[in-house]
Amino acid sequence: LKVNYESIVDWKLTTDYLRCNPNFHGCEHCDCALIHTLDKDGINKHIFVRILFMFKFMVSNHTFELTLVLPMDAPTGSRGGVDHDLGLTYLHAQPLASLEFISLQSIIYGALLVPDHDHDCDFFLVDLIDMDMFLCAKLLRSF
Repeated sequence: LKVNYESIVDWKLTTDYLRCNPNFHGCEHCDCALIHTLDKDGINKHIFVRILFMFKFMVSNHTFELTLVLPMDAPTGSRGGVDHDLGLTYLHAQPLASLEFISLQSIIYGALLVPDHDHDCDFFLVDLIDMDMFLCAKLLRSF
């Protein structure tokens, strides 16, 4: 999936390439992304998701592009939102029963999430790989 977005650093058009593949060099590979969505009260919010499956289909000459995602917005509990040693943001995956189908147009840009092998379903947001993600993570932590 090719995702184009306007950089908040230099206002230039930037591209992320996102993938999900059940057999990428013998292992499952699922990229993650930041998406725009609405909460249960209809209020705009941004959350991180893991992309599990992407597809498109046609109905009466209309093409629909969807993806199956696992939301990473479950409460982190007593761990808080930021790792004190690394300074990285904690994210906790929702249970598998919370999988959602979303429009591919909801994806803002790709995100690097690394599993926390000490805690199942926990991930670290690596926001140091580019300035856009660093500024985005800083802004999201302020809410």
